[in-house]
Amino acid sequence: MASSGTYLNITLPDVGTTVGPTWATELNEAWQSLDSHDHSSGKGKQIPSSGIGINANLSFRTSGDTATSYSPTNMLTANFFNNATALSGTDYINSAFSGGTTGELYYINSNGDQCQITNGTSVNVTGQDSLSYGVSLISTASSLAFADNFSLYLINSSTAVAITLPLLSSGTDGRFFIIKDYYGSASTANITINVSGTDDKIGKASSTSTSHVISSDEGSVVLVGYKSTNRWVIV
Repeated sequence: MASSGTYLNITLPDVGTTVGPTWATELNEAWQSLDSHDHSSGKGKQIPSSGIGINANLSFRTSGDTATSYSPTNMLTANFFNNATALSGTDYINSAFSGGTTGELYYINSNGDQCQITNGTSVNVTGQDSLSYGVSLISTASSLAFADNFSLYLINSSTAVAITLPLLSSGTDGRFFIIKDYYGSASTANITINVSGTDDKIGKASSTSTSHVISSDEGSVVLVGYKSTNRWVIV
């Protein structure tokens, strides 16, 4: 009786028993199975991790005109080798890694810019401390944006200035802007803060105002976006 393989589901001829041309057919089919085996189910024994030695970058993207990228799934953890010197530059774009003497988490964006994400037991906020605000000096009419790196806007002008807030629907709840008369002449050179669009309002829940005016010398206002109500709340 012909014998069967364990992992490739092939039938092998029995020596001294299987006669031609059956033995030749079985050998040909066995070789064809070997030629097409890829270690998936029914096509060879799965390779254990102890049998894999990664000695080059491993791509999760198929080749060809219809290339598709894939994700590793069901991982217990992602364990990084720690680079004593943090990686940098375009060779490592769009990459996360562990680096430095304490193994902090870093990310390098598509421009090759390095960003340190952790600092010991905390999220790294160096240069962006919650108690520190980016400051912008303004002397002419300006439009603010959610993507600005500023929270404190100092109006330095002896003439009236108009400031336009970003459209609330384009941002997120909680973004705030502090606007202050830095020149000290708002009583005669009013600072007018306007909303964008027709839906946004400034003030309390029932307010229909679309603007706010700073009219006292060295006056200021803190405006916090409340997106779900299309409202800039005055704090």
